[in-house]
Amino acid sequence: MKLPAILSKVAKAAIALPLVTASLAFNAASAEAGALSGSFQIGSLFTKLNLSKDGLDFSNPYTDPAEVLISGATGDFVGFNSAFIADLIPIDATPTPFLDLSVAIPFPDAQKSADGKYVFNVTQSSGLIVTQEEAGVLGINVELDGVFRVDANDASLGQSKGQSILTFQLAEAGITVTSFERRLASGEIFSDLTFSGAAFTATEDVPEPGAILGLLAVGGIAGTTMCKQKEG
Repeated sequence: MKLPAILSKVAKAAIALPLVTASLAFNAASAEAGALSGSFQIGSLFTKLNLSKDGLDFSNPYTDPAEVLISGATGDFVGFNSAFIADLIPIDATPTPFLDLSVAIPFPDAQKSADGKYVFNVTQSSGLIVTQEEAGVLGINVELDGVFRVDANDASLGQSKGQSILTFQLAEAGITVTSFERRLASGEIFSDLTFSGAAFTATEDVPEPGAILGLLAVGGIAGTTMCKQKEG
């Protein structure tokens, strides 16, 4: 994929937030009877994020697809402890599912696998949206639209419209949007990025992306990501 297609959107103004190490936010409005509602947070656990011109690769030495931690669940998500997360390769891919929720405890276990129940399917991706938040700090977002489903293969069992923002930051002395684009296009890989996030569903209208990001900040998800890089 050519770089302009990957970096299809560049925000006009940075959103002032604490530094977050790749966070994920969801919102889903009830679409029909039986649709999911509630909230949860995710954490990287053993999973790392690798960013390249090809897209976002989530890697975990114990599970494939990679597994993330679920915590703070409410509503229909109480009882879920982990989720399998799909890669976004290319960056504007629409994986179905993107998240596959699980009741299993997220520790190394060769017997666990995605089952296609309680999933978030992506129907549209924005591609990378890059901002210069401050000197040496880039904010990178990927906006995802989709649906939560009780069963990946049977919409009649219940589904909710969904919207999400995957967001993380690169902190490196002197880095700019221009230099990041150039390095990404040259084949550089920004590897081993950790991440955390908040996720929620509701029966109210889907909030604006800025409001979702604000909820992440209020939730205290903060940290600094120092990116490691290697030549592709």
